[in-house]
Amino acid sequence: ASGSSSVTLTATVTGLGPGTPTGMVTFETGTTVLAQLPLDRNGVAVLPVSGVSPGSHTVTATYASDSLFASSRGSVTIVAAPHILR
Repeated sequence: ASGSSSVTLTATVTGLGPGTPTGMVTFETGTTVLAQLPLDRNGVAVLPVSGVSPGSHTVTATYASDSLFASSRGSVTIVAAPHILR
């Protein structure tokens, strides 16, 4: 889309004990689910997003839990500036 931006969202899930969390992370903005992705072997989920409209967007990543690690949630606000075409 004209004037839109791209961003890469990264969720890193860690725990206090031994081992690495496994399972899924859901990325959402408002009530819109952007994607549900599995954690890699390092406990990381990466989501490239294109077509981000100018303005402020709050993105929430929710970890669903596994047999050793509890669920968790974190949010970040991203600000996409409009592109000026010359």
